[in-house]
Amino acid sequence: MRPSSSMKLIGMLPEEIENAFRGIQLQKFRAEQVLQWIYQKNVLSFDQMTNISASDREKLKEEFEIGLPEIAEKHASREDGSVKLLLRMSDGQYAETVLIKRGARRTVCVSSQVGCKFKCVFCASGQAGFGRNLTADEIVAQVLRATEMNNGERISHIVFMGMGEPMDNLPAVLKTIKILNHTKCFGIGARRITVSTSGIVSKFETLEKEGLQVELSVSLHGADDKVRGKLMPVNRKWPVQELIKACHEYTIRTNRQI
Repeated sequence: MRPSSSMKLIGMLPEEIENAFRGIQLQKFRAEQVLQWIYQKNVLSFDQMTNISASDREKLKEEFEIGLPEIAEKHASREDGSVKLLLRMSDGQYAETVLIKRGARRTVCVSSQVGCKFKCVFCASGQAGFGRNLTADEIVAQVLRATEMNNGERISHIVFMGMGEPMDNLPAVLKTIKILNHTKCFGIGARRITVSTSGIVSKFETLEKEGLQVELSVSLHGADDKVRGKLMPVNRKWPVQELIKACHEYTIRTNRQI
């Protein structure tokens, strides 16, 4: 078993990997090779990275891990080929991810938390309670596992719409988006990445300031406070009119529709 201090490569941006490699006397081109193996070839074992010398592979295994969770359960739809995965994290917590197949589009619906704090009545995640935030590597790992289910073929779209509230784990979500979007990683266009929120108005500005050009989707589920308040407790803090105002301002400032 690797020591817990091992750095998980899939939670790191290319420039962070390059800096870490430099610290153990690995050249920059090694970082590029590793990134190609993981993200372009979906090779998730250092031993299979055959254009890297055996001695350098040993260095990698000593200092780093790729850090994929195991697949605890897998359910494939006979109707449309979609695949639902239950992933077991290293601490025994679980998160769900779904590969959705529609025509040529391959969308992965990722979780951002174990459970959820917000307890929307229509969502099983909230009813089960909140466990913890997922780290960037644990979110990226969901996409890599889904890519395996897609026979290694490219994922075209990402939606943060699984377990948890993405805006309640924004640092990890933002870093994940940057990894997903980076041309040396998945290279998924920002406009093909959607962050779905129950309406955490206080985080809209933080997302906006990142300038990532991702899509923002807001779950309304009720046109007035009476209806929405029964379904979504978050409405007590950010009522419908306040949410609509925040959405309008976000749209004006970013020139992006919600």
